[in-house]
Amino acid sequence: MVVGQSRKANLQLKHRLGLTLAAAVLYVLSFDPFGLWPLAWIALVPLILALRGANPTLAFRLGMLFGVVVFGILLHWFVTVFGLFGVLLPLVPALFMGLFALMHAVSQRRPAWLRIVFAPVFWVGLEFFRSELWCLRFSWLTPAYSQYSQPVLIQTAQLLGCYGVTFFIVAFNVLLAEYVIRVRESKSLKYLASALALFALVAGYGLLRTPAEGTQEIPFAAVQSERGFETCLALSKKHLQEHGKPKLFVWPEYAARLDVMKEARAKETITGFCREQGVSLIFGTTETAQGDDFYNTALLINADGEVAGKYVKAYPVQFFRDGIPGDSREPLGGNLGILICYDLSYPEVARNLVRNGASVLIAPTMDACYWGYWPHLQHAALAPLRAVETRRWLVRAASSGISMLVSPDGTVRKTLGYAEEGVLAGKYGRNTQLTPYVKFGYLFSWLCLLATAAFACAAQLYSLLSR
Repeated sequence: MVVGQSRKANLQLKHRLGLTLAAAVLYVLSFDPFGLWPLAWIALVPLILALRGANPTLAFRLGMLFGVVVFGILLHWFVTVFGLFGVLLPLVPALFMGLFALMHAVSQRRPAWLRIVFAPVFWVGLEFFRSELWCLRFSWLTPAYSQYSQPVLIQTAQLLGCYGVTFFIVAFNVLLAEYVIRVRESKSLKYLASALALFALVAGYGLLRTPAEGTQEIPFAAVQSERGFETCLALSKKHLQEHGKPKLFVWPEYAARLDVMKEARAKETITGFCREQGVSLIFGTTETAQGDDFYNTALLINADGEVAGKYVKAYPVQFFRDGIPGDSREPLGGNLGILICYDLSYPEVARNLVRNGASVLIAPTMDACYWGYWPHLQHAALAPLRAVETRRWLVRAASSGISMLVSPDGTVRKTLGYAEEGVLAGKYGRNTQLTPYVKFGYLFSWLCLLATAAFACAAQLYSLLSR
């Protein structure tokens, strides 16, 4: 009997629980506000060790435990936003951790090289489904987003999206776990060498792709305030007096909660400002629909004071009164790709905006200050990945933070912090080239999902035939 087999046979439940909890703690620490991003590259090792030799039922329970601890801690602020219902919501992403653990346990009957390939495929397939393809979709806190502050390590996103970054992180963890399991075997070093080679490949590609080329020639000013359009207007006028005229102002989502197009005074105040100052403005407002419904809308007012376009939020936040979803992915003004708040969570929105001609991404956002510091950090972590996937500058104007200017290589160039009120000013550039991810790399997550589904069906069929 090989060493790996003897170890898994002797692993007691208390040891499995300890390893699972250790993995959860490491995973939590890899995200802000802790920010220990290197831990993401080893966080899953204890979990994979805990799953060795576990039957599918036990594996599912261990995966659920991992998920409940991880999301219970990182999403504790759900209670503030959703009330007591928020206590249950972390169970939703935790379910997918349980499914991953179950499928990984089933795959242990396969050769080592297949397990190493299967694990990141399963993870990405399940992550893609839970992030984008069902009614409770929620894409935050995946391994890729733990690396947002490290541009060199997220450049593979321009090839395969954020799911590609996750794939490499999970694959590294699995290779490292195989090395630990077989550390006393003569051939164990090949797993460690493979893990290090994989990391070197990811980092090497990142070094070749950073910093991003391109100039910053278009001045902008992103206003950060949650006190309504009057305050945003006052801050904009103050900025003009003290710092000169940008080409574009960006105000947050819901900067004007009333339907500006139906409120003559508000409309004239905002359009008059643009006309008198000769500046363009993108800001969040609402558009009345039938009954009590409305559209969460971003309007573009040009320098002549005319409404030059509107974009409706594609993904309203679940369990919020956040408007009727829109289906347009057309840029405003021909090249301004708008991502209203939660739209930033979904790669397909930015991808399709860019395919339709967006040369820069603009993200008006409303994150309420009372939600706390953690959700502001977690939401902001999405922006660098969207920038890298599309190779576009990204300007984020958030109501209470964190407003950002992100370059096409994912580097956060400027920020305005949580709970601050003010103006983030800078310059962005334009890019018209399409990344491999935008062209065809987005299919990678679909392939992982199909492979995961095929394996699940095959395993179930085998189980039925074996009875």
